[in-house]
Amino acid sequence: MTIRVSILLLFLTGLIFTSCRTEETEFVQAPEDETLAANSSIASLMQRTASNDGSIDNIVDRANCFDLAFPFMIIVNGAQITVTSQEDYAIIECVFEESEDDNDSLEIVFPVTIILADFTEISIANTNELNNYINTCNGENEEDDDIECLDFQYPIIASVFNSNNELLDTINIENDNELYQFIENIGENDIVTIEFPITV
Repeated sequence: MTIRVSILLLFLTGLIFTSCRTEETEFVQAPEDETLAANSSIASLMQRTASNDGSIDNIVDRANCFDLAFPFMIIVNGAQITVTSQEDYAIIECVFEESEDDNDSLEIVFPVTIILADFTEISIANTNELNNYINTCNGENEEDDDIECLDFQYPIIASVFNSNNELLDTINIENDNELYQFIENIGENDIVTIEFPITV
């Protein structure tokens, strides 16, 4: 019986040693030119392209570094207009063109909300507060941070791998605000790849 027990113990010991294995961690690095790194020049250019272009409503606020959030009310040459979309800026131009004198007036009805280049929303209670923000903007024909000569077509799909917690996530980006915030939140331990092609 001792021979059987010895053989059985020897067999079980052999089985234990051969069945145990050590896991080998192999980390495959994505090619540099296919990743979007935090604070890289590509990330900066993409973020500047996605930033909120405040020049679309210059006819109202004369400021290119923020725009007014819809809806808002204005009084143009005595006529009250509720602005609910970018198309309403053409109405303002028509009212200005109808007037034969060059003393056009435009008054913003407060409170309003402004949207900064990073999509932060700030409530503005009066003209003085608005003027303080206007004074921080560059002039009409001066260079600013946002890239206006192209726009991304959405959706854009990105894959994010965090090397700390080894989680892979796929993100569907639907607009400039989401892309701006996505790039803003890329961490040093994140490996981000964009699914190409993207359309601009």
